[in-house]
Amino acid sequence: MNRVSELVFDPLLPWTIIAVFAGIALVAVVLASLRGLSGWWLRALAALALVAALANPSLQRTERDILSDIVIAVVDESSSNRIGDRPEQSAAALERLQATVAAMGNTELRVIRVGDAPDNQGSLVMQALQRAVAEEPRDRLAGVVIISDGHVHDAEIVPDLPAPLHVLLTGREGDWDRRLVLVDAPAFAVVGEEISLKLRIEDQGAAPGDTTAPLSISVDGGDPVTYEMPVGEEMVLPITLNRG
Repeated sequence: MNRVSELVFDPLLPWTIIAVFAGIALVAVVLASLRGLSGWWLRALAALALVAALANPSLQRTERDILSDIVIAVVDESSSNRIGDRPEQSAAALERLQATVAAMGNTELRVIRVGDAPDNQGSLVMQALQRAVAEEPRDRLAGVVIISDGHVHDAEIVPDLPAPLHVLLTGREGDWDRRLVLVDAPAFAVVGEEISLKLRIEDQGAAPGDTTAPLSISVDGGDPVTYEMPVGEEMVLPITLNRG
């Protein structure tokens, strides 16, 4: 808390009138001094006191609280960031960030955790960040840190930030991901009849360059059927729902 003292004026008359009066008083005092009239300095003090009274000064003391800065940390806890030792890397990065912010003083850390979005929407990190920023005063936001493997599915909606944005990437050099995408599927299926699933396998990162990859599908807990899928291309697979 800071205490601030300042001199404020609440004039009884408009400043122009006070200025005119002060000018007249100054001229009168100067003339009295030049003519050698006794007591001219008393007249000067009286005029000064009157001008000061018209200006109506007062000493104002204000107590001000210093508000803390805010740092927002968004931790990606989606399925892609739970592969291998990425959870441990995320936890270590967050722990170090918490220690750094605590050592800064007068700074608060807000931690936002983001998992997999419903309906297979992926990792919506920016939407979570947008909501977190909207809940905080913009003039107190000091920075944003995102801890993620980099697979963000709403990167196009980066919010307008009044502070720097930093990204701490998990994973290791040479890491790569293989993703199965369901391109198209029927809304319903009849038991015993064949349906078609349109699928695609995508390799991301420093992938080994495989042209095909095995895909095993098990229906209702039955024996899995393995297909050799082309990587990066769509493929239609016939699937039959067995009778219970």
